[in-house]
Amino acid sequence: MSVARIGVDVGGTHTDAVYAIEKQVIAHHKSKTTSDITEGVVNAVSAVLSQSQAPREGIQSVNIGTTHLVNAFIQGEGMNRVMTLRLAGGATTALPPGSDWPKEACQEIMGEERYILDGGYEYDGREIAPINPKQILWAIWRATDKKIYSVAVVGVFANVNPTQEKLVKRMFNKSNPKIHVTMSHTMGGLGLIPRENGTILNAASIALFQKISRAFKDAFDRLHLPANVYLTYGDGTKSILSEEGTTPLRTFHSGPANSISGAAILAEVKDAITVDVGGTSSDVGVLRNGTPVKENSSFLMTGVGVPCNFELPRMNSFGLGGGSIITLIEGKISIGPKSVGHALYEKALSFGGEVLTVTDIAVALGRLQLGTVSKESVKQKIKERFAIDDPEELIKQIDDQMHRQLASGIKETIAAIEEIPSTLILVGGGALLFDIEKLRRFLPKEFSSIVIPRSSGVANAFGAANSLIGAKFVEVCDYATIPRSLALSKITEKARQIAIEKGALPCTIHVTQIQEVPINYLSGEPHEVSMTVVGDEAPFRGQRAAELAVVEKVEDLAPLFFPKEDMESPAELLCSRPVARTKSPWPRVRELDVLSIGDIARGAGILGSGGGGSPELGHKLALNALQQGGKIELIELEELPDDCFVAGFGVMGSPVVVDERPPAIQEGVEAVRELEKRLGKRIDALVIMEGGGMNCTYPFFVASALGIPLVNGDCMGRAFPGINMVTPNIYGDFQKYVAALSNGRANAFVDEKDCSSLETQARIKTVALGGIVSLAYMPMSGLEAKRTVIKGTLSTAERMGRAIRESEGLPLPKRLEALNQVLKETDYKEARQIFQGTIVQLESSTMSGFNLGGFLIENSKTGEKLWVGYQNENLIAYEPSTKKILAEVPNLITIVDPNNLQSISCGEYRYGQSVAVLTLSAPSMMTTPRALAVVGPSAYPMKQIMGLMKDKK
Repeated sequence: MSVARIGVDVGGTHTDAVYAIEKQVIAHHKSKTTSDITEGVVNAVSAVLSQSQAPREGIQSVNIGTTHLVNAFIQGEGMNRVMTLRLAGGATTALPPGSDWPKEACQEIMGEERYILDGGYEYDGREIAPINPKQILWAIWRATDKKIYSVAVVGVFANVNPTQEKLVKRMFNKSNPKIHVTMSHTMGGLGLIPRENGTILNAASIALFQKISRAFKDAFDRLHLPANVYLTYGDGTKSILSEEGTTPLRTFHSGPANSISGAAILAEVKDAITVDVGGTSSDVGVLRNGTPVKENSSFLMTGVGVPCNFELPRMNSFGLGGGSIITLIEGKISIGPKSVGHALYEKALSFGGEVLTVTDIAVALGRLQLGTVSKESVKQKIKERFAIDDPEELIKQIDDQMHRQLASGIKETIAAIEEIPSTLILVGGGALLFDIEKLRRFLPKEFSSIVIPRSSGVANAFGAANSLIGAKFVEVCDYATIPRSLALSKITEKARQIAIEKGALPCTIHVTQIQEVPINYLSGEPHEVSMTVVGDEAPFRGQRAAELAVVEKVEDLAPLFFPKEDMESPAELLCSRPVARTKSPWPRVRELDVLSIGDIARGAGILGSGGGGSPELGHKLALNALQQGGKIELIELEELPDDCFVAGFGVMGSPVVVDERPPAIQEGVEAVRELEKRLGKRIDALVIMEGGGMNCTYPFFVASALGIPLVNGDCMGRAFPGINMVTPNIYGDFQKYVAALSNGRANAFVDEKDCSSLETQARIKTVALGGIVSLAYMPMSGLEAKRTVIKGTLSTAERMGRAIRESEGLPLPKRLEALNQVLKETDYKEARQIFQGTIVQLESSTMSGFNLGGFLIENSKTGEKLWVGYQNENLIAYEPSTKKILAEVPNLITIVDPNNLQSISCGEYRYGQSVAVLTLSAPSMMTTPRALAVVGPSAYPMKQIMGLMKDKK
């Protein structure tokens, strides 16, 4: 039996509809989008039903793609207040909900209704704490009392185990079904803060979604269509249009995603590069195995400015479309990015207007038969406008540049792809503006086929018509205890079951994406595995769009049947106020402000040599400490009294885990107190053990909470993977080595005879405490610190960061020159650029809990290549053609974005990424024979790292 579907694309200007049978366009229509949406949808769908003469009862589904929800949200229309409930037990309090939001947006959407409740999971599925029903009942009462009808529930590691989030949603539904609950596991992957932000924004758009959904429902009631109605998402999948499980924010970029899918189906390919040419811009996307390739990283949500990480199609958009304005200034042709946009039919030369556009060039060349004047008249207008005798040559030059610009945007996209599909597809209303054979001359030879398929102008709606039901399952697997193949098989089956529950036809379900993220620094081989599957919807499930709850007034709410004594208000959030301590008189300290902390974070990124985690998290923690009234003070190393007592401090564990479970304020305090209790001495100041990456900025908020200063120095001068790779261990004379660890809820203590054993045992304790801990260790006197600590690391990082900030906008050589003005007076000497190019190979593996890997960079102009190998930090830069080592540990090898000098850490390397490689000298304390025995090349598995390199030429 043939399957009939309707696809609808509701744009800002036009509403397109397609009637499709078995992936063939039978009828299509374009109408104006009306202010109430309903009329435009009815007009477009009525037209295709009339054209096709199809019986309404034979239509299996209606699939709607729209960015109307997000566009209205971005413009500030219809946002509702949100209560945010983070399920985290005692964890994450150092970075409460809304910490990284602009104040105005945070106040408008959430106000003070942000709470951290009991709950949450560790990375391996253990509970941080069970759900506290009394707290949830209090939240239900509070939301009802404050007339809040949208709630965001965000559990730590909820995407690995959503049980607690689902339980909270059921409690709200049972007690007050008028309140809508958005669960974070439906909004994104690992990374608590960006997933939480997306969940909050989704909850804020629910009222608007209800309004628009009622408009869709009214439209299909008027059309008497008994089919299932689906809403399409930006990842190329769809979900039944109902209130249950609704995630309207995921419709963001659903139009481009549908265009990518629709283009591939029209061209009958599974893998392709697609170009959707519109009136103002062109969008280049990538299709693999029939679905759009998705972005891997967080992005800033337009209009709000907070990071989110829900799935979007990978897109490269640039200002070239049918309405792009063409100018000629001093003989130089300029095309776009400005456009006449929707006014093409009034302003373009081919419609009698006075503006030269890309459409006019296609008309003048006879490529398009469009407009109200002849192509000869268009040529005459061009001749008069530019005062030239023969416009033919100018038209040809402009046409060549149009094709070059389109080719440039395509090449920029494929530069980030390891395997380039052989097919290029052009769709959209502007596809016919271009000549395929001419375009081919400007493109790489990889494209053996360039096509403009039939019905290319309605690819968006056609892609919506053929969208699939998607499902994802996430689990943490230890490949050391379960074979990878068996783990993937079990996870695939669980994803299939979710897809079937959502209405997918079992025999059509197939895997589209597998993501395996190693959770490094932990024992074994733990990986977060994310499995995505898609499938066609099962026929005629008999489900219509559900009635949506309409909240009009509080009096309409059902009574809440629970006594007030059964409620429990969540405890006041802990903030970084100094704890009660008797502060010793210090000779001189300097208070750090917002600007200086930001500069230190920038400089720490360079000093991290790709490791130590991103300093941005520590930066956010420090800023939140200042916002809560704390102080962050810095004391010079030489100012320490000889008889004072200081301790090294940092975070130990996996950066992947800390991104999902940021620290509690009290966990750093607890680690220091545990050390004090064991030693019977008070800690007077903290020494940063690792001067690069996250560990350079992480201790700031802990020092603030304790009310003690940080020492201006560190014990590595950069980032290294082991806590034994520190100068106090190299140059000190300790009888025993101790460390106190805390996750905020439990503490541990390690006492060993040597620092290598301390490293081993501390990592075992870290795994037992959930994979990430605050660590206080290597306690020493002020005299010992002055002898064994590297001096001035924080002030050096600050000056480096200031030079980077103040040179913003300058070309890379000038920015390096400014940076090197700072470095020339230090042991680091200079940041010397040794290579620049594009990453063309990425390799990784794990060993003893550490992430081993490397990447090959190619300079496209010279053909030269450079291999950079790492073990959590970059260790070696090797030139395959000459077999020459250009840089090696302990010297620093830092990868930066050549456009802004922003450091890139090991977990952020991507295929096709443009990078510059810098090398800096190591501090002199790390280059002695004594130090090299601990931190030099022999301390690392260089043979295995170099063995990962495939291109050895």
